[in-house]
Amino acid sequence: SSTTTPSTSSSTTTPSTSSSTTTPSTSSSTTTPSTSSSTTTPSTSSSTTTPSTSSSTTTPSTSSSTTTPSTSSSTTTPSTSTPSTSTSTPVKTIPQCTPVDGGERIEIPLSLIATFTEGVSSRDGSALSVGKIANNGLTMGSVSFDLSSFTGQQETNNVWVYDSHIFLTVMEGSEGSDEFKPQQTLLAAIGVTADAVNTVVGQLTSEINLKDVTGEFDPISEEPRRDKEIYASFTETIQQWISPYNKDSNVENNGVALVNSYLDGSDPSTDAKNIRYYANETGVNEPMIDICYKVVKIELCSPGFEEVKVGVEMASVIVVDSEENFNNKSLSHGQDVDGVVYRTVIKFDLSEFADNFEQYSIKEAWIHLNYLEPSAGTFEEQADRTVNVHRITTTEWSEGSVVYGDIAYDETPVGTALVEKSRLGGTEFTIRIDELVKNWVEEGTNTNYGVVLIDANEDVSSRVPLYADNEDEEEKHHKPELSICRELINSPTSTATTTTSSPVTSPFQRSTHTTAEIFKFGGDSCEKKILNPVENITITNENGTVCISDQPIQLNYCEDSSGKCKKSQTRDKNGVLTTDCTCCLPNLKTKAHTFDCFTDGKQEIEIEYIDSCECYECTKDSYEFVEEDDARLALQKRAVEKYLPGNIPFIL
Repeated sequence: SSTTTPSTSSSTTTPSTSSSTTTPSTSSSTTTPSTSSSTTTPSTSSSTTTPSTSSSTTTPSTSSSTTTPSTSSSTTTPSTSTPSTSTSTPVKTIPQCTPVDGGERIEIPLSLIATFTEGVSSRDGSALSVGKIANNGLTMGSVSFDLSSFTGQQETNNVWVYDSHIFLTVMEGSEGSDEFKPQQTLLAAIGVTADAVNTVVGQLTSEINLKDVTGEFDPISEEPRRDKEIYASFTETIQQWISPYNKDSNVENNGVALVNSYLDGSDPSTDAKNIRYYANETGVNEPMIDICYKVVKIELCSPGFEEVKVGVEMASVIVVDSEENFNNKSLSHGQDVDGVVYRTVIKFDLSEFADNFEQYSIKEAWIHLNYLEPSAGTFEEQADRTVNVHRITTTEWSEGSVVYGDIAYDETPVGTALVEKSRLGGTEFTIRIDELVKNWVEEGTNTNYGVVLIDANEDVSSRVPLYADNEDEEEKHHKPELSICRELINSPTSTATTTTSSPVTSPFQRSTHTTAEIFKFGGDSCEKKILNPVENITITNENGTVCISDQPIQLNYCEDSSGKCKKSQTRDKNGVLTTDCTCCLPNLKTKAHTFDCFTDGKQEIEIEYIDSCECYECTKDSYEFVEEDDARLALQKRAVEKYLPGNIPFIL
């Protein structure tokens, strides 16, 4: 599996000052991708966009596999920084990120700093220090930056952060009466607001407050004898707040923590001397970050049309001239460096539109794919790839058994798009297929058997694009979707004469509709929402032991924001009153997650999660539920109270 998460450059992406930091990687054993037999199929690429660097420790580790996390976003754009030529005393040149073609570089100063101390409820907003000194609690620094200029652009664009650094200045001298211990300052995004940081002894630098380690400064082996400027990669950290996929994947920006870690593996609470950093002193370089980014236009529906996203019914990668099924592998297209030619077949779930095509007018439509990274190979083997979309004419195929010879298709492409070799990993890739979707949904002239993605030049080999599969459950991997821009059309046969009724006086009574709105339940009226921020969760196992998840787990809820999954009343042309009642409820699935149950050890615990949401007909209980006051319903997240952990165990 390691062959599918290749580094694009094993020695040039980051200047070196020591052997442990030459090439950031989550693998401690190799920087060269394997060429084992598994390279003949695209990878499922389980962690390329946001690799975890510490899955269970309550204090971020300094081991080689966790303190040098991969910044997968830089795999397609190597740094232009050069290493120092000094052999006796290596000195790192403070770098600047280099903008990609069409991109920009900016610098952003700090907006807030603070130091938190174990056992002290208040925080120091004027100092910045990390470590543990005698007669004082463990301290953790925090720095925040205003990124609103980026998040504001994400309303109509995607923002791809290719590279970023954080710059600090170490202050001369340390506090503390004990010997200085060689140490290193690590970076970890803060998962809670400043007011919610838990300063109880033993909790300050735990997963209760912090997410995974996402960066590190160079080790400091002796007490600082002078002020010194230092820097660390900030790419993986900032990509949590400015997701390369889209704004819906952003994690709340609560700032980044500066956490101490002793190089000899000692407990961080061991007394020694601390490290102090300048905050905003005059004449000293205050904390700042630089960001090299690119703004990319996203597909949007034309005015008057609403975007409806539908999921995938089936998807699989197939290999040309092979009789083997490659389901559950990363989707791809084109000939890779080993001469294997891939194609991808996808069938979207259009059941929402089945038998109702005459009710909709379709304007635009596009396929969403989550581009993960290029396949294994060298930087020189990267190339632009153009993909064409073809309509499948095979009437029956199954993702679990489909092979190359099963798929027949129309040779005329219905869509095409360019995958640039410089594309950032983890981004959203879209392909317009307007006319095909119109034929499927609006006109009903073609039956939906799916599409096949075929590279425009299968005779040329290079590293090929890898995309998330429809069964990929990795965090921050996104399954394929289809966006359809539709306009609801009123049916001329549904018009009825308006009746006059007495004024409504009860706040619980609904007005009577005399014209039925054309709407098929199961659409975007009942949506699965994400409860932010996404954090580690705490549950109790069968022994009654409190367990904390190793990784943040996404909590979902069902929301009927439009109010269409409710009781409504209509009158037909004869004046007969009918009542419709539906509720926005979840469809549940189960999945196992790893939990740290402390005295009970690590455990795989299966929990239920909300896979999707639909409007269902009401039972008696739910009928009464929808009769409640609309004003109160508008203030609550509909399914949260009913379906979050605590009310029904282990439902996410």
